[in-house]
Amino acid sequence: MGLDMKRSDLIRSIFEGTSYSLRHVVETVKESGAKADVLRICGGGAKSRTWAQIKASMLKMPVYLLDETSGDVPVGDALIVGHKVGVFPDLTKAVEQIVKVNEIIQPIDEWVNAYDKLYPYYVEMYRDLDKDLKRLKSTVDGLLV
Repeated sequence: MGLDMKRSDLIRSIFEGTSYSLRHVVETVKESGAKADVLRICGGGAKSRTWAQIKASMLKMPVYLLDETSGDVPVGDALIVGHKVGVFPDLTKAVEQIVKVNEIIQPIDEWVNAYDKLYPYYVEMYRDLDKDLKRLKSTVDGLLV
């Protein structure tokens, strides 16, 4: 941050920071054997096309912007539960029938390359931050005695 930073720069940095965090989560999930090929988003944050573009480029996968009538997280939960109890024998087919996609945002190669170069720094700082926060908590706890 600096005195020459514009409001738009600050907002973009927030979008990118949260997207780095999302990438970290997705990579952790993939390491456990899960699969993720697309990101589906809806709600307030999905209204920012720039943020969706950043997420697509950060994750190197398409971002599906869902129609407002598709619902939010509870719809996904209901679909999963419905599949588990036999209401939706084919989960993929049920999703295609209920969840409507307004637009698909593809990654921008130039952004992908930049985020790939910077991502290792995010992970390293995240790991250091965890140690630093534990040390800080210990110090604060000692002050409160």
